[in-house]
Parts: sequence; structure tokens; C-alpha cells
Amino acid sequence: MPPTTRQQAKAAQSTAPAPGASFEPFGRLPADIRQDIWRTAAAVPTCKPGIAYFETPYSEDRQEPRLVVHEPHNSNVLRTNTEAHDMALMTDAPTRPYNPETDILCITSGEAFENFTLHECSSHNRYEWVTKVRHLAIGLQLVDIAQYRLAQGALVGLSSLKTLSIVYPAASGTFDLRTMVNPPADRATPLRLLTEDEKGSLTIEADYTYNTWAGDYPVRWSCTVPEHVKSLEDTVDTDCHPDRADFWGISPLWDYDANRIAIRYIATCFEPRPVREKFGRQS
Repeated sequence: MPPTTRQQAKAAQSTAPAPGASFEPFGRLPADIRQDIWRTAAAVPTCKPGIAYFETPYSEDRQEPRLVVHEPHNSNVLRTNTEAHDMALMTDAPTRPYNPETDILCITSGEAFENFTLHECSSHNRYEWVTKVRHLAIGLQLVDIAQYRLAQGALVGLSSLKTLSIVYPAASGTFDLRTMVNPPADRATPLRLLTEDEKGSLTIEADYTYNTWAGDYPVRWSCTVPEHVKSLEDTVDTDCHPDRADFWGISPLWDYDANRIAIRYIATCFEPRPVREKFGRQS
């Protein structure tokens, strides 16, 4: 008597490999085919939130920037075996288009920041993608100018902004407020939050002369990261207050109940991934 459809399905299910089971004959495939498989797997984007760098100085004839996110090599492939690990590292890390609703937009260049705040966010030529940006990160050296540029119309255009990250040079030490924080060579390097202990041990200093029409004014101060972030927050709130926003317009982010701009300020630093000498061993 021939088997029924249900019996056939049950038999097929009993012989099918369990989810996650290894493909035993894989090792017998020709080396070039195995390596092609590892390279292909290593280059598949994970689509996890990442970082895109805005580095475009202003130009009259340019078009909307094409922002991309560099992703790390697939960690599952790196951990599989020596051959997979080596093939992955010899393959270009995957990239994908920037998603303003999930990814971080990072700016470390002064010229790029001027362009972004004065032109990309302006009411005259504001791009739709700018209104969707939720996570913005700026290098330490831009905080001084950001206090004013954000209030001068930028936070009117950045109508969906949720977080503003300050990227510090390291997790500890003493740094001048103009210390450059540049994008890492590995553009897939993530940002991480500073711990409370790190925030307390990291010091920002200012020591310069400010030239005014009334003469030179010495500027000297030193503060911890929490004080530094709070200073930025207070200045932005003051300059964005509706009573002072007649010219630039009132930011959609203004919270009338809390009497402040409704964004979260975050202290971060880049976290380089450990360099692997060989499979299964990290330096």
C-alpha cells in the first residue's frame, strides 16, 4: 500500500537536518568554492544600527550627500574556523545606505559641521532626510561652536532628533576642549557610552584668549564630563527658548512643560575592536 501524504511528510521531517546543524560534506568541497562561500557570507550586511560620517564641505553645485554605513565583518563567520576567519578579513567589510531613523550621523570636521548646520538644516534647502535624523554625534572639538549653531536654526530642521552624542578622545585623561576627534581608520568602529566612573575621571580644559572689541578676554576653566555636557545642554536650552527664537523659528523639539529642548545628551568614545592575530586568539 503506497504511503500517504502525511506519512511522506513525516518521513521527510525525520530525515531533515535540525536547525543549526552543520553541513558535514562542506569540508570536502573544493577550496575555491569554500572560500567563495566564506567571502560571500562575510560581506552580508547585518543592518544593525551603525555610524555614517557626514564629511561634505559646502559647495553650490553639489547634490544630496550619499551617506553609507560601514559594518563590521560578520562575527559568526569570524568565529567559525581559521579558513572562514582569514577569508572574512581579506574581504571588504559590507556597507549599506545610511538610515536616518536608526543610524548615528557623526560629524567631526569643522567645515562639514558648518555646512550641515547652516545649509543642510536651513529652511531654504532643507533635505527631507535631515528632518528624519534621530541620532547625531559630534567630536569634542565641535562642542564650543555647536552651542550656537544648533540654536541658529539647526534644531528647527532636525525635527526628529532624539540624542546628541559628544565623542570624547578617550575614556580617561585630560584634554583641551579643542582636541581633535577624527573618524577611526576602521569606519565600522562603534561608539560606546562612557561609564559614570569614566565621566568623573575625564577632564576637559580651556586655556585661551578670546578677542573682543573691548580687548582680550582670558578664558580658563576645567570641568568633568558631566559638567561639560550640562554646560552644552544649558546653553542650547537658553538660546532655543521661544522668547529668543523669533528670527530662527521655534524648534519642534521644544518641550514647553519641561522648558527645554527635548533631546538626550550622551557622552561617548570610540571603541576599537581587538585585533585578531589568529583564529581563537586575540591580541
